[in-house]
Parts: sequence; structure tokens; C-alpha cells
Amino acid sequence: MEYVIAAVAQAVLQRWRVGVAGVEQVEFRCGRGTEVVGDSDAAIVGFQMAHDRYGGVPEIGRAQVLRNHRNDGYPRHIVTTPPFPAGPEIDDEAELRTRLQLLFETCFDAVQRHNENAGAQRMTSLFLHVEGVGLDRYGQVAASAFHHAVQRTSRIEQSSTRQQ
Repeated sequence: MEYVIAAVAQAVLQRWRVGVAGVEQVEFRCGRGTEVVGDSDAAIVGFQMAHDRYGGVPEIGRAQVLRNHRNDGYPRHIVTTPPFPAGPEIDDEAELRTRLQLLFETCFDAVQRHNENAGAQRMTSLFLHVEGVGLDRYGQVAASAFHHAVQRTSRIEQSSTRQQ
């Protein structure tokens, strides 16, 4: 999978460059969403905006792949973030990293499930606009969580490939 990480603010991109150092196939772009999405196959979009714009019904703890029929400059596939049950604000950094890693892993799992039977509609590049999804407020913690989720997903993909 190729990952495109974008932000409007250079400072945000710099934190993510540091946080995902070592992850292969990552490209960084500076600008607003539709200006920098390029030819990505899919975009991670916060569940509220995704379901408002592209349909579907949010399900607690589940990321979904929605089809973009809007011709709005975003990719043909929209990967919704999973909504989590309501609860108190998370103040502990380790707990926040765990929650954000779960968010990314759930999105990556949705992409893998989609790709299992997608044929020519497989997703090979995934766009994430840090500010667009609201992750900029979490700084380095979100970038680190993304990094760990990519590593976990890569290990699972490699393991399943060996078993086939």
C-alpha cells in the first residue's frame, strides 16, 4: 500500500515525517485536500463527514468503505474512520496512542477486506489529510499510532501471503 499524508501546515507535516520515519511508500504533500489528493485510490475521512457526504450508516468500532459518486475531487473510495462509544476525553498519552492506533488499524482492515474481492477496484494508495480528519490536535502521538498500525498491518499481510 502506498500512503499519501497531507496537511496545510508545514509544521504538521514535519511532525508526521518524524513520526512515520521508516515506513516505506509514504509521500508527503502540503495543501488542502482536493488540491493534493492526486490519483489516490482511497481517502480516510472522519466518519461524520464521510457518512453525511457519501452515505451509509456509522457503526460503532467499524470502519467502512464507501463509494464516492459525487465527483468532488476526492477518490472513488472513501474509508470512514470508526466511531467509538461516547466516553470521557482521553488524557493519558499511552491510552490515546492505543486508541488512535486502533482507529488506523480498523481503517486498514476495511481496505484489506475490500481488496480481497475487488479485482480491478483494488485500493493501492491511501490518502490521509491530517487536519481534514482532525488528527493535527494529537501531534506526534497520531503519527506514531499511524506508524505502528502500518507495521502491524504489513506483518499481517506478509503472514497471510506466506500461508497461501
